Amino acid sequence: MTLEELARLGVEDPSISWPVFQALWAELTATAPAINEQQFKPRPPMVITVDGLAHWMMDSKYRSAEFKPIHAHDLVFVKHFLSLLRPGGAQPTLPNGGLLLYSTSASNNPTVYTFNVALKQMEARQAGVDPSSPDFPRPDPYAAVDQRVLELFDGAKPTSPKEGALELQTLGGLTREEARGFMEYFALSGILRERVTEEWVGEKWSLAGGGIIGELEKMGRRLRVMN
Repeated sequence: MTLEELARLGVEDPSISWPVFQALWAELTATAPAINEQQFKPRPPMVITVDGLAHWMMDSKYRSAEFKPIHAHDLVFVKHFLSLLRPGGAQPTLPNGGLLLYSTSASNNPTVYTFNVALKQMEARQAGVDPSSPDFPRPDPYAAVDQRVLELFDGAKPTSPKEGALELQTLGGLTREEARGFMEYFALSGILRERVTEEWVGEKWSLAGGGIIGELEKMGRRLRVMN
C-alpha cells in the first residue's frame, strides 16, 4: 500500500494509530531496504513543524488512573516529536536530512516559567555566554522548576555531521515603515482600494498586533468595490 493508505488506516482506527505511525515513520526515515533492494528508493529530507510548543511544556489535561495530572512529555506522540530535538544520539533523528521547526508565540501562549528560562539559556549560549558564567540565566532557586523541560534544551552537542545544534530565532512584526511598503504593494497591484497614508498604516499596524505580517496580508487582500 502507499504511505497515504497506511496513514489512513491509523486515522480511521485509533486503536492501531500508534503502530501505524511507527510503521509510517520507519518508512519515512529508512536508509536501507527492508525486503526488496531493487525497489528501494532513497527517502527525501523531511520538514517537521510544531506550533504552540509551550503547550507541551506543562501538564496535559489528561489524568492517570490515580487521577494525577499527566505531563505532556509522557504522551506518546509528544514524546516522539520532542525526542527529535535531542541531538547526540547513536543515530541522527532525521537520518535522511531535513529541518525541525518548532515555534511558540506571544499570543495564545501559556506562561510556563521553566520554558521561558530554557529559551533565555538557549539565547545566552548562542551569544557565547558560558554556562558557568554569572551572566548565564538560571532559574530562581525558590521557583518550581521542571527539570525535564530544562534538560530538553540543555545544549546537547550533535555527534553526527548530519545533525545541527538547536538554534533560537526570534521573530517580530514589521515596523511601521515596512508595513507601509507592504501595504503599498497591494495598493499598486490594484487589490487594495484604499489610500495608503501614515494614519491609515498606523491604524492597520495596530490592528495587526504590532505589524504581524499575516494579519496585514489579510487586510491588504480585502477588495472593496467602489461605487
